[in-house]
Amino acid sequence: MKLIAEARGNTRIILLDGLHRSGKSACLSATARILRASAPPVHVIHLRSGHGIADVRELAAAARGLGVGPSALCVDDADRVPGFAEALGTILERHDTTAIITGSRTIPLSEELLTRFGDRAVSRIPVTPLSYREWLEARNVRDSSDAFQSYARTGGLPDSWNGSDAENRGGDFLEMRVNSFLLTQIVEAFPLRSPAAIRPILSLLAAHMGEALSARQIRDALEGSRFPLSPQSIIDYLEACRQSGLIVPVPVLDLSDDREMQSAQVWYFADNGLRKAFAGRESAAETDRALRNLLFLGLRGAGWSVRQGRADMGRERKEEISFVCERDGRRIYVQSIGNSATAGERIRKYRTLLSVRDAWPKFLIDPAGPPDGGELTGDGVRHVLARDFLRDGAEP
Repeated sequence: MKLIAEARGNTRIILLDGLHRSGKSACLSATARILRASAPPVHVIHLRSGHGIADVRELAAAARGLGVGPSALCVDDADRVPGFAEALGTILERHDTTAIITGSRTIPLSEELLTRFGDRAVSRIPVTPLSYREWLEARNVRDSSDAFQSYARTGGLPDSWNGSDAENRGGDFLEMRVNSFLLTQIVEAFPLRSPAAIRPILSLLAAHMGEALSARQIRDALEGSRFPLSPQSIIDYLEACRQSGLIVPVPVLDLSDDREMQSAQVWYFADNGLRKAFAGRESAAETDRALRNLLFLGLRGAGWSVRQGRADMGRERKEEISFVCERDGRRIYVQSIGNSATAGERIRKYRTLLSVRDAWPKFLIDPAGPPDGGELTGDGVRHVLARDFLRDGAEP
């Protein structure tokens, strides 16, 4: 609500941007109530599901009621109105109003608005799945190992637990949620020739969390299955999943010259609960991948721009740093070590983090916890447990 209030003073178009079922419509309804109750009150037209705004003519007719004086046009399901951005431009020319909008699939909606108005004219307010701290507060439970494991399993979407104990309903409830998402957000929205191929592709991404996978590598991995897809088809399927908001592309940053690598890209899931439906059987390695996805979501939800780092370790050997994050002119490095890592892997990951010679903060997410002597060691690296990092963030 604070971000929306600030954005109203700077721009006339505000997009509540986020994954399906993350709470965007609830935020839009709350905004409409707050504006109507403000002093002086703001005239609000709130168009949402059930109002039958099916095309731009009906949208323009509804907007005529804005009149003069302070007003706001709140539109839900804007992505279902063909030509919405063009119609919104006409409305803003005729009325001195602020448009606060959202939809089921906000990524294509965002791209349409940015193409029509430019990035300076559109304020994007992220509505992300609940962070661990928010999840604890919303469920009114104390931080504990059991609570953290529960959060890791169910994810941060409110409907994953709201109303009853979703965990006790087991895999059937998870499968129902995922099937509904795939059907409404991907299969019905995009012209895919073999919709059933989505699941093995997403399962492959879940099994290779944090690894750069090309379309050709995915094609080769699926070879011999009942889904012989071309690399271009796989690119199209990945793009459909991206536009649905289910998966998030993360670029790889070559730290030797501080440039993004055009040939490499890593995928993460936008919610850990949805990811679980595509993950393999329970194992130490799978737990590590789920934890890494949680770390990505925690950093992204805290407003950090996230990339994966690739460091030059000599003799043509490259090693990765899990996350290179930037926000407000600051940078941090976060290296994740899993429970399944061998002693050699732990040493290698630690040395890779130390190879970055700048003075920005460095975090080592280590299940072993801080070494003797405290969290901050003599080399300037902060050793933190994943649960503590997700609860407290990367603030000093």
